[in-house]
Amino acid sequence: MYEKLNFYLKGGREYIRGTDIFNKILSLYSEDTLLNFKLIFHNISQNSIILVDIIPEDKNSINFICEFDKVDKDCIKTKITLYGIEDKTLKPKRIPYDFESEIIKFAEFDSRDRSIMLLKPSQFSFIEELIALYKELLTKLFNQKGWLFTRLELKEIPPNDYPIKLKLKTNFNLSLVKSEILVRDKSFGFIYFSLKAH
Repeated sequence: MYEKLNFYLKGGREYIRGTDIFNKILSLYSEDTLLNFKLIFHNISQNSIILVDIIPEDKNSINFICEFDKVDKDCIKTKITLYGIEDKTLKPKRIPYDFESEIIKFAEFDSRDRSIMLLKPSQFSFIEELIALYKELLTKLFNQKGWLFTRLELKEIPPNDYPIKLKLKTNFNLSLVKSEILVRDKSFGFIYFSLKAH
């Protein structure tokens, strides 16, 4: 595989959003079932991405790794590993974007449970909802801003259902914070954020 992925810089951000990378990968495999999905970010991407399935010789060029089991319509399972490399020849355009406030207005924060829940759908994708929820949860719990999406682990891709809940599980001194993802009280995996160095 050698796939050029075009993205936009959204709002005031100077990097490609992990939400857009996740959504783009899912769109490439929309006819398949994806299991044991992992998306791990090593670097921030400021340009568009080249997606390959052979590990690059220069491992420092890898911005993210995505691994999953692909099950096709004939129930044939294939292990997939993809590597995202920044394409510095393709500069993304910028578009206005503000989705987090639209999502958070439907959320409920529980300080005792260290959780946040989205009660009903927004106009945005599952991963955009997840990221907005997690930023809000961590900001409220730790009174810190500047969180980065670093890792996602899903046993399967969750259905388009509600409520979506994030519950804090572990905190490694804010350098890596792990929360459980639940949809209708069923656990689908974990999401990790880290606090950006200031």
